[in-house]
Amino acid sequence: MLAAAIDARDPYTMAILQGFPAVPAYCQGTRFTEKELGELEIACLFHDVGKIKTPDAILRKEGPLDPSEHREMMKHTVYGADILSKAPSLHKYILPVRHHHERFDGTRLS
Repeated sequence: MLAAAIDARDPYTMAILQGFPAVPAYCQGTRFTEKELGELEIACLFHDVGKIKTPDAILRKEGPLDPSEHREMMKHTVYGADILSKAPSLHKYILPVRHHHERFDGTRLS
């Protein structure tokens, strides 16, 4: 249901999600267990849930975002973690949602 809400708010995100079945395949040969891979697939569904709180003027803007708009857009990771914190059954997805724009060294991807 949460993924459907994200899609209703931002169809671009659903298009990205449809590419995520490749994530478990990408992780083959790693030390992830089957259960962990399943959890990763679910985390992928929630990764942009925080965009629900992103203003339409930014979320649906055509063309590049200016620096302040980009900063606001990137807050979706914090918003998403907060949203997931409301449901104890979703707590295990908070860290992947909160940090999905970071590299392993903690630097930002975008």
